[in-house]
This record gives sequence, structure tokens and C-alpha cells, in this order.
Amino acid sequence: MPAVHASSVLCNVHLTSLISSFQDGLFEDLRKLFALRRQLQATATRSSEVNVEIEFDGHVFTLAMAPRQSSWLQKLLKLAMLQFETAWVCHVLVCVPSAATPQLVDIAAKHGDRPMLDLLHARGVRGTTDALDLAKSLPIVEYLHAHQYTCTTAAMDIAASRGALDILHFLHTARTEGCTVHAMDFAAANGHLDVLAFLHAERQEGCTRRAMELALQRRHDHVVAFLVRHHPYQSA
Repeated sequence: MPAVHASSVLCNVHLTSLISSFQDGLFEDLRKLFALRRQLQATATRSSEVNVEIEFDGHVFTLAMAPRQSSWLQKLLKLAMLQFETAWVCHVLVCVPSAATPQLVDIAAKHGDRPMLDLLHARGVRGTTDALDLAKSLPIVEYLHAHQYTCTTAAMDIAASRGALDILHFLHTARTEGCTVHAMDFAAANGHLDVLAFLHAERQEGCTRRAMELALQRRHDHVVAFLVRHHPYQSA
């Protein structure tokens, strides 16, 4: 009788699934990926890359694997992030937390992926100055600022080039890194008159002759008029 009870317990599918859910290890699809990498190691050179197909969540995408490099998985995750395959990245990090890198944080910040940022921060992974420099939305900039990220002058310069006045205003008022003359040059090149007006009124860096040259080349007449009026010494 005890054997019957033991058998009923051990053969209980739901109980087995519950117990196995607490086990460490790789998901079945990742086991195949790791096995493929081992197979490719035998024939690949140190620098060679092989395109591999990843099937996940009902669709297939292709990533370039360098099977003989120790950082092969980290590079796969970076490529997946760049292709917006963030669900697969999360799937991998559940099994292999050590694969998380600062570069993933930087990409998540650039793409405005708050859930991925939360996941990586929960695992103790922080990005580089690129995270704040390249962030494209104000909520992400504020999030990184609250998490005490540092940045460079590139943050304001890039925001100016994109016409992101909200980010520019925040960085000007909340941060001390400042910008360079490239901020006005880039804004002029891309026709962002509101950004030019803000930088002229609030900052002291000014611009170079390149601002006028690029505005003329791209026929931003409103920008040209602004520069002639406010920065005539760069317009001659």
C-alpha cells in the first residue's frame, strides 16, 4: 500500500511541475542553443560568426553567434536588444543572470524600455554614461537621474540635435554637466529653432560657423534668420 501511495505522488504531473519550477538550469530551448554552440566551437575560428535562428514566442529571428568567444551569449543578448527582441532577453536572463551586462542597460535606456531597466537594476546591473547620454525620452532620463547615473556633455548635445527640448530643459536645470558648442550647431543643422532659442537664452556656450553653414545647406531659413540676428559674428 505505501508503494501505491508513493507511486501516485511521484507520478503526479502537477506536483512534479511545481517542484521542477524551483530548480536551477536551462529552459529546453536554451539547452538547444548551448548545444549548438558546442557543436560550432569545433569548426569555427576565433573570430568567425555564424547566423543562428532563434525560435521564441511564436516567431523566429536571426542572430550572429561567435561560438568560440567567451562572451558569445552576452553578444547575442546585445544583438537581440538591438532588434527589440526584449522578451527573449528576459527569458535568457531568468536562467543565466550572469549574462546581463552594462551594455544591455544602455540599449534599454536608448530604446525607452523601462521594464528591462527595472529587471537589470533588480539584478544589480548598471549602465555606463551612454545610458543617460543616449536616452530618448524624458521619463527615462528622469528615471536614470533618480538612480544617480552620470552623463557627459553629449547628453545635452544629442538632445539638442534631436529637438528634445523637454530633455534639454531637464538636463539644464537638474544636472551640471552642461553642453558644448555642438548643441547649437546640431540644433541649427536640424532646424530646431525652439532649441536654438532656449540655448541662446539659457546657456553660454554659443555656436560655431558650422551652425550657419549647415542651416544654409539644409535651407532652414528661419534658423538662418535667427543666427544672423543673434550670432552675427558667426554668420559673416
